[in-house]
Amino acid sequence: MKNIELEIYLNKLKTFFEKTPNQLKELIGDVDPTIFYNHVRIVVEDNINTQNTLELTRSQMLEIILKINTKTSFKKIETSVNGFMSHHMGFICLN
Repeated sequence: MKNIELEIYLNKLKTFFEKTPNQLKELIGDVDPTIFYNHVRIVVEDNINTQNTLELTRSQMLEIILKINTKTSFKKIETSVNGFMSHHMGFICLN
């Protein structure tokens, strides 16, 4: 039953982006949409197995987009970002 739900979810996603191709272009850039859909399938299958839900979270979608465009993990970037910037007068909080 979950495979059917997975296929329905992915088909709805593909249908939306086929109707609005400019939105897909803005989301993933010049990456082949097939690569994007393959990554979405992997994450959704993992969601079904671990969380018993189909929908992607915002952070999962960002992780996919980052991975297909830069080959870098979102977690790696997240840990390297510092909230302070060095300045000649001291540290500045980037709030």
